[in-house]
Amino acid sequence: MTTRIEKAIYDTTMATPCLILDKERIKQNYKNFCRKMSGVDVFYAVKANPHPAILALLADEGASFDCASFHEIALVLASGCKPEKISFGSTLKKAHDIKAAYGAGIDHFVFDAKEELHKIAKHAPGSRVTCRLLVNSDGDGAQWPLSRKFGCDEAMVIELMIEALELGLV
Repeated sequence: MTTRIEKAIYDTTMATPCLILDKERIKQNYKNFCRKMSGVDVFYAVKANPHPAILALLADEGASFDCASFHEIALVLASGCKPEKISFGSTLKKAHDIKAAYGAGIDHFVFDAKEELHKIAKHAPGSRVTCRLLVNSDGDGAQWPLSRKFGCDEAMVIELMIEALELGLV
């Protein structure tokens, strides 16, 4: 626990319940994580904590964001983030949300199914796409195995990325 948080907890004038954010610690943790993941594009998963102060702080630091809904995209844009730093990564996106995101300047979408790829191509033509790869089909070693929920096997990724190019996606 940091001194700032301890002071906030013991401040008797604060109404409860409350949320205490240590913005300096968040900034430190973000910078440290990026440093440790050198050479990797780091995207903050907005669903982890969409508090406007956190989003604004990370946007100011130049962070990229992974959004699971158009609502999350709107929150991140309101924080001052530029659209090119946002990825729309939900596994099942509604066509109107893809269209709205594209209209707001979002041109990076993540997919792991042919149907999603076709919706992106139709409603966000020319966009950049990333295909989610299934890296561990049986979940061995994972504390919370999501192997059956997200991603494609290697052969399907290759097939889908070739199709993405044929559909005019990057």
